[in-house]
Amino acid sequence: MEDKLQALKTRIHEVFDLSTAAAISDWDMQTYMPPSGAAERSEILSTLAALTHDKFTSPEIGELLEALQPYVETLDPDSDEARLVKVTRRLYDKETRVPREWVAE
Repeated sequence: MEDKLQALKTRIHEVFDLSTAAAISDWDMQTYMPPSGAAERSEILSTLAALTHDKFTSPEIGELLEALQPYVETLDPDSDEARLVKVTRRLYDKETRVPREWVAE
């Protein structure tokens, strides 16, 4: 189970990196964008949002969460691992209900 937990952490870290790239691009757009750069920056942010959504709502994350559920039930509910899986499950369930197109828009 440790390998599945590590795989989940790796995927979450990748999603975080994509979100950070989007935040940096958004900050850059708000502070340094050249006058004619709005369309290009919007496209970049849209692409990053869609990629982040796709990565986080991938079937692999759902499968990892399902596989980890029995393991999590053996842990202290307040442990870092149990909380990570629980919070990730809640966010995953919420995000999988949101269409990719809406996120990109």
